[in-house]
Amino acid sequence: MFHEVNTMNYLESLREIIFPAKIFGAEALGALGWILLGQILIMIIMNYVAQSRIFRSGRIFDVPIPARQRRREFIHSWHVFLDSIVLYIFLYTGLLRPSVFTWPDTLITFLIFVVWVEVYFYCVHWAMHSFKWLRPIHREHHRSVVNTPYSGFASSMSEKVVLLSLATCFMAALSWFMNITMSGIAAFYAYYYVIVIGGHCNTEFPFISRTMQRLGLATPSVHALHHARFNVNYGFSFVFLDRLFGTYTSETDTLRDRALAGNGYQSLKRPKGV
Repeated sequence: MFHEVNTMNYLESLREIIFPAKIFGAEALGALGWILLGQILIMIIMNYVAQSRIFRSGRIFDVPIPARQRRREFIHSWHVFLDSIVLYIFLYTGLLRPSVFTWPDTLITFLIFVVWVEVYFYCVHWAMHSFKWLRPIHREHHRSVVNTPYSGFASSMSEKVVLLSLATCFMAALSWFMNITMSGIAAFYAYYYVIVIGGHCNTEFPFISRTMQRLGLATPSVHALHHARFNVNYGFSFVFLDRLFGTYTSETDTLRDRALAGNGYQSLKRPKGV
């Protein structure tokens, strides 16, 4: 009995050291758990859906995936866990100061990060394609010319740091001046994972893709064409900045329409007359 009490006390002390109750309440722990495991869950589901017979007709580039590509992508996605680790460190050290949950603050948190990441991603993504000295950072990601859901997180460690660092620093800095909630951060990461994984699934989905197109969101054809053409379509989840700065290609619309009609490209080359 004495031994059991000591063990329980030890475990409680250890928990308090690793996850101090003052910092890691239910909301924070739930958000960290989702950020750690949610991306894996979404990736598995999206990969299953994209390969199912039901949606095969919506394939964008209907060409074979090179042997061992998925294995390579999986290996180069090991750093997906850094999102939760860095967020944990920022919380533990007090650099990130989340506020108590309210619905308005959660919604504002989510919207601010959606806008910030859209602008930040476009600028950094364009730079990694436009400046030769930055291209090696992005090279691993572009080894996948035809996307799979695993392509979204397959990148070099340096690219992960570039994309993660300022986004997380911005998140932490903002929490010192306004109410940022952990639920809002978790909601943004859910959105982020769906966009990254769905945008690399090489499949258009009836109704969903048309709805996204009407809302100005980037359907999977936008990023599929980016991987095939390299120097177009730099946006993250919207096409607004690409249209504004002239980096959007009208071939995207043709590619999307053909995929939705069950007539995806049979080659990576641009068809004549398009």
